[in-house]
Amino acid sequence: MSVSVKKVKPFPIPLTLKTASGDLQGQVVKLTIQGFIASASSVPLQPGDKLECSFELPVIHEVIATGCVLIKLYGHATMGNLIEFHFLSLTTTHRMALASFLKAISPGAAK
Repeated sequence: MSVSVKKVKPFPIPLTLKTASGDLQGQVVKLTIQGFIASASSVPLQPGDKLECSFELPVIHEVIATGCVLIKLYGHATMGNLIEFHFLSLTTTHRMALASFLKAISPGAAK
């Protein structure tokens, strides 16, 4: 009996950012244990802004919902607005899920 394994692209990951003025939708395009880079069409935010982020890791289906801080805004010719966020704190469960996901997509990335 052969088992078929479906490969799933790790990125982009749908993202919700909760701000005081409402929810913003974006996509996580790079992910590390410290934070992530997201793309979004509209960015009414400034560096230093703190907000809640929420996204689900593909394949392992772990939802990461935690506070984050906006570090830097980048303009990108093909990807639009890129936004760098750092996590304010991660639970042990979230940290382990992120490490497992990063190791699965790139063995050297979860360090």
